[in-house]
Amino acid sequence: MTTADNYCIHPDYKPRAVNQTVAPESEYWTPAMIRKAAYYQYDVYWRGRELIVKHGLGSVLDIGCGPALKLQSIIAPVCKDILGLDDQRIVEYCRQHFDFGQFIACDIEHDPFPAQRTFDLIICADVIEHLVDPDKLLDAIRVAATPDSWVVLSTPARNILRGKGCLRSPKRMHVREWTSAEFANYLTSRSFVIHEHTLLPPTKFYWSTEYFQQRFLQLRAGRSFASCQMVVCKKRP
Repeated sequence: MTTADNYCIHPDYKPRAVNQTVAPESEYWTPAMIRKAAYYQYDVYWRGRELIVKHGLGSVLDIGCGPALKLQSIIAPVCKDILGLDDQRIVEYCRQHFDFGQFIACDIEHDPFPAQRTFDLIICADVIEHLVDPDKLLDAIRVAATPDSWVVLSTPARNILRGKGCLRSPKRMHVREWTSAEFANYLTSRSFVIHEHTLLPPTKFYWSTEYFQQRFLQLRAGRSFASCQMVVCKKRP
């Protein structure tokens, strides 16, 4: 970490000191959470599929794969060489429920990076905002990528989701959130070349109170529902 640039976020931004995504005593991956995971970052995975088909990519690494429902429905039909990384509990679920790919438990901030190879496509959807030190994630991506590998990252766009002037995430599970400009500057400063930077809805349509509540709150605040920023990039040679 370079404290002078605060990962390229506004100097007055107040990040959280710890990652509170999953408390040790909690049950994060409930059946309801697993079902909901099929809808979040859906368009991010679909963009990954388009890259596979367009460029003939033969291998995929998903860092923070969750219950792998989008890997199953979107990625596995067009690519057989898949590795998913996440915490031990959800990796066990993936191993029990799917007959494709490989799943390895890994805490990206604290464990040695387990992949001893490179991949044609690396997906990391809405993980980086949960990390105390996001540089460790980007270091791991560079290790797993060649200059020809495609990298697809997504994270909330703070300026769209929260509005201008927000200097702390109200979501306790997020250590920090970037505006679109800050995130582009951050990736560029860490030796990534951006090919595409797009705003997408954080979830595809599904019948739920939570979905309609999210849409209503953004509409009432006069902000776009397309509050997920997706970056397609490559590491600089």
